[in-house]
Amino acid sequence: NDITISENLDVGNNAYVRNGLNVGPGGINSNGVLSINSSLSSYFAGRVGIGTTSPDSRLQVTGGGLCVGSDANCNSDNNTEGVVYSSSTSMTVYDVAENYPTKESNLKPGEIVSADNTNEVFVKRSKGVVGEDLIGVITTNPAVLMGGFNGNQFPNEQQAAVALVGRVPVIVSSISGDFEVGDYIVSSVLPGVGVKAKKGAETLGKALNNTTDWNTSTCPVVSSIDSIVWPEDDGSNPAKPCFRVPVSSLDAVTRANVIAEYGLTAGDYFYVGKIMVFVNVSWYQPYTFTNDLNSLVADYKAGVLGGAPIVSTPLLTLDVGEGSFTVDELGNVSMDGDLEISGSIKGKSGSGLKVLLNSELLESFTIFNELDKKIFSIDSEGFVRINVLGLTKTDNESVGTGTVLAGEQSVTIASAIVNADSVILITFKDDYSPATRHWISEIIDETSFTLQLNTAVAMDSDFTYWIVPVSDEVEEEIIP
Repeated sequence: NDITISENLDVGNNAYVRNGLNVGPGGINSNGVLSINSSLSSYFAGRVGIGTTSPDSRLQVTGGGLCVGSDANCNSDNNTEGVVYSSSTSMTVYDVAENYPTKESNLKPGEIVSADNTNEVFVKRSKGVVGEDLIGVITTNPAVLMGGFNGNQFPNEQQAAVALVGRVPVIVSSISGDFEVGDYIVSSVLPGVGVKAKKGAETLGKALNNTTDWNTSTCPVVSSIDSIVWPEDDGSNPAKPCFRVPVSSLDAVTRANVIAEYGLTAGDYFYVGKIMVFVNVSWYQPYTFTNDLNSLVADYKAGVLGGAPIVSTPLLTLDVGEGSFTVDELGNVSMDGDLEISGSIKGKSGSGLKVLLNSELLESFTIFNELDKKIFSIDSEGFVRINVLGLTKTDNESVGTGTVLAGEQSVTIASAIVNADSVILITFKDDYSPATRHWISEIIDETSFTLQLNTAVAMDSDFTYWIVPVSDEVEEEIIP
């Protein structure tokens, strides 16, 4: 039968409950060890406090650590308050994240963030600018979230949970090329959006999904990136969403950057979606990296990458007359004063400079190629002779690019140096079918020239041009 006790029950030894023990709102308070030796489940509908009589969470351990393990592993050494001791951990989701303060008000899961250089420790939405320091990506469902226990750090600031390593859904665009598994991802001029790496840069990580199936059938049109309603995501990106976004929807600065960097027009669309990425911020360097490496070395020497600039230290200095002759550690030569030479200066290939003092030839400075053929000279009267098979090299205005737009069969290029005698060389970068022939149909001196095709092109076709003025002499050009 029932036993009702309105006050305390003092049991000197053990009290055994053969079936269930139901405890009302008063709960169980124990100043000693409470042992439950049951092979069945124990159910607690309310909060459980260990070391406290007023727990604030479903299970609260106060005054010591929580050890999950055997008696041999759990001992008095495993008792630091706030620490969970375990020999291993198994989690169903994929990334390790950390809370960072931010001044951004609407960061979304999947957006790439970088260090906010105007606020220490803070992060901000990436923008693909030179010198940007990537931190990670806003996490969707982290396995481990650090810095989020009690919010004491930067309590008055917004917090952004940033995935630092692991598998994470990331917002990307195929604007610089479709992704394949293993491709590196870098930030872009689209704020918070990653693109395929094409040159050396700091990278967020590697793509774990392809975007080769993104097309007009699979990716619906949206009015803007901000209008996208991203589907629910458990951190594994099950929906693999993609959308088509009009360039015209971007703000003026971003639109100008996209048009300049990726060659789009305001009437074009580009694809945006989410793919899984293995996040591990590092540096990506393509295999063909000579120019980038040279630039990197130059930046390092200039101190751009940190540290003091490297200044070449002279290794050899000779006093020569009233000046000095210096060779630095890089082999660069500098000289104060005049340099007088009667003879030749030759390079490794055989090309070189030759200074002639023969008054009958009236030549004081000549450049020969490796076949000992004169290609450039200045005589004593100041005339310049250039032997370039009748073609005179001009400045950078002679070289440029243009585009024949889809549906058009001609384009007019403005030029201040073109004239009726100019030779204009055209090289198409793309297929310009169904057209098969092209020619210069009109030249307006110092104004423009028109490129004509025999029929309209099917798609935008880019080309380069070289305007070469032709001299009157076949062997030499004399410039006073």
